[in-house]
Amino acid sequence: MIISAIAAVDSQMAIGKANTIPWHSPADLAFFKQKTLNQHILMGYQTFLSLPKRLAKRHYLILTRKKLSTLPLATTDLCFLNNWTDVLTHCEANKIKELWIIGGAQIYEQLLDFCHYLHLSRINTTVENADVFFPAIPKHFELQAQQHRTADEHNLYDIDFQLYKNLLLTQ
Repeated sequence: MIISAIAAVDSQMAIGKANTIPWHSPADLAFFKQKTLNQHILMGYQTFLSLPKRLAKRHYLILTRKKLSTLPLATTDLCFLNNWTDVLTHCEANKIKELWIIGGAQIYEQLLDFCHYLHLSRINTTVENADVFFPAIPKHFELQAQQHRTADEHNLYDIDFQLYKNLLLTQ
């Protein structure tokens, strides 16, 4: 199974402020959609709660410390799991070929080393009073590709779409 993380960060690696994404970038949202549509996405419980609505055509895996009996029942596209081993077991049992880790900060911090790839959208802004940050990129992640997008009337900020490869997991 290929595991990838995907995130948008500002110039200081901020990913959130007051439980929201602190910018609006249609280009980044389109990039996220293109990568995760019809895929399995893994997120923490707080990230799940922070979404304004369910993202269509995605299979949700929610990592949580909560007792599973207290959560909504799993469906064909929503599953709650208590630990990384359970996630891997679920993925294997369901023959999942690709998993996208979409946040939040604690999930990135815990699972980044298990990712084969990291897709970062570097938003050219600095968020004042940001309160959630992406972890430092480990040295064994190497930048493989970068594409620049200049700000326009719909996207207020320049964006650099970057692809990193985990050299410990990929050749």
